[in-house]
Amino acid sequence: MAYRKRNKKRIRSVKILEAEILDHDERYKKHLLWNDRNQKHSKRWQHYCSKIADKIWEIKKTEQSYKKTFGLFQSNEMTEEATKKLHELELQMSVAEKKALLDVPELDFPFEQYPNNRCMNSDWTMIPYYLGRELEQARLKEAKKEKARTLKARVAQADNKTRTIATSVKLRLPQNHLCPYCGNHLGDNPHADHIYPVSRGGLSTLVNMVYACASCNKKKKANTLKMFIDEFELDRSSIENRLTDLGKEF
Repeated sequence: MAYRKRNKKRIRSVKILEAEILDHDERYKKHLLWNDRNQKHSKRWQHYCSKIADKIWEIKKTEQSYKKTFGLFQSNEMTEEATKKLHELELQMSVAEKKALLDVPELDFPFEQYPNNRCMNSDWTMIPYYLGRELEQARLKEAKKEKARTLKARVAQADNKTRTIATSVKLRLPQNHLCPYCGNHLGDNPHADHIYPVSRGGLSTLVNMVYACASCNKKKKANTLKMFIDEFELDRSSIENRLTDLGKEF
């Protein structure tokens, strides 16, 4: 008997999962702020308004507050005394509600609903847990892919095909806004530079390639990072910090 192959759950990319976790954290923070705000308002409302609300309800539900018509039948029209008392209590309630809102913070964003619309607090903690597990799997998958690419780059280096591999890596290379060498804007025509030059054995991998401004790339040529810094008397610590922030090896 032939068995159908079970479809594996597709693992999303690291960037998508990281963005989803950040979005969930932001939503949870907003949810907590609204919870604190609502609890504070509820306590103040109980203090200032609950007794007045009970009196209003008492008047509205008491039979003596309404006019009698046709013997036992009761109309919807309230007596003058009940109407007057109700009006006074409503004025008191209006003042009390303003007092209840005095120290309650006004939030400029809507109430954040529970995830999955299930009204379960556990979802706020369980969803990041499952997303974290998926992110861990995605990172392992990315690491395996990068390991395979590095191996491919080494093979290409041996076959003098590093420049061809560099073209495919360039398509996947994230474009930073500032040049890691001079700290200025990349400009309209940034160059993909090998931090450790290909001519000296450098590989075409994501960790050894970075976008640099055209001016710095032309100056650096086939120099190593140390040679480039020494020749043009650049700030070593700033360059190393910028490269580290981009996840590069040097």
